[in-house]
Amino acid sequence: MEQSMRFAAEDINNMLGRYTEKYPDKDFVEMLLFVTLTQTVSRFNAQKKLNSVTAEHEKLVNELSNYLNNIDSNR
Repeated sequence: MEQSMRFAAEDINNMLGRYTEKYPDKDFVEMLLFVTLTQTVSRFNAQKKLNSVTAEHEKLVNELSNYLNNIDSNR
């Protein structure tokens, strides 16, 4: 958990640095909002992808199960 927190903090600091360079006139709170929005969108997209992969996995497991059941019934 501690290592994950360190990686997250490093990622946030890197993003803050990039936003500070790109938008030097914005204050710190606005930079944190940009980081939060970016991270939230990334998390949303990752969850969407995970849901898609999970659904595909379940479909393949069902297809494999049906295939194996048909092999047994054809003997």
